[in-house]
Amino acid sequence: MPDVRLRKEERLKSRKQLGALFAEGRSTLVFPIRFVWMITTKDGVYPVRVAFSVAKRRWKRAVDRNLFKRRMRESYRLHKHILYDAATPLVDQQILISCLYTADAECPFEQIHAAMGKGLKRLAEQISQTTK
Repeated sequence: MPDVRLRKEERLKSRKQLGALFAEGRSTLVFPIRFVWMITTKDGVYPVRVAFSVAKRRWKRAVDRNLFKRRMRESYRLHKHILYDAATPLVDQQILISCLYTADAECPFEQIHAAMGKGLKRLAEQISQTTK
């Protein structure tokens, strides 16, 4: 069974990398999640690093924001093998991804889980086309 843990080193927290990701990254939307991604030079052990966020402007209560981030993290954890398979040909490069919750209404976990799977498959296709 593949490793499905989401380790601390797999999380994207660097302000510099996040700034570069939002300035230069490509974007795709699979409702209710917007994916922003880019390929950069490798700076760690893991080939994929990911960040999750929910807009404070739309969801004022921290409890709500944390719920959606928790749902996205769990869904990503179960689907991350899709990206790791796509990142295998990248030797000295790393994929940076940000997952943003964009819905104005609460979406159940099943909808987020399905969107995450579909979105990561789409990202894997785009990454394989970019690296050719």
